[in-house]
Amino acid sequence: MINLLPPQYKQKIREAKKIRIAFNFGLFVIVCLIIFWLSLVLINSRIGDMKESQIFLVNSEKTKIKQLDEIKAKINTINGMISEINNFYNSQMAVSDILIQLSNVLNREAELNNFSFNKVDGKVVMSGTVKTLKGLNDLKDILNSQNNFRNVNLVIPSYIPKEDISFKADFFIQK
Repeated sequence: MINLLPPQYKQKIREAKKIRIAFNFGLFVIVCLIIFWLSLVLINSRIGDMKESQIFLVNSEKTKIKQLDEIKAKINTINGMISEINNFYNSQMAVSDILIQLSNVLNREAELNNFSFNKVDGKVVMSGTVKTLKGLNDLKDILNSQNNFRNVNLVIPSYIPKEDISFKADFFIQK
């Protein structure tokens, strides 16, 4: 196509075309900058939301850790109390163990009528009867020969009958 327009008019058309290209390019750059700015605002908003959610999660974990520490402290306190109770019971002598020892110690001629045991100081007081004088002497020897009995005191009445002799004994059990 042949352009028959005067050169001045051609020059104005070229300049108008350059201005339109520059305007379109500027508009394109401005739109790109606006889109970039909106993207940054959106990313910043998302990061802020993520930051708030992470802060919330961290705070909730901190409260859980505090609760766990409180529970741990309570458990340690309870374990200490249980340990003290266990130590107390381990330091105590069982009456059943003492009765088993006495049943092994007492001969067939001896019978217990009364038995008492003081757990605080480990004192045993017992009374009963023995069929013969020999049985009474054997009982005295057996009680004195026991390693875990100390301060054995065997009380015999002043009048000793031939049969069914009453006795009273007291001693301490070593722990």
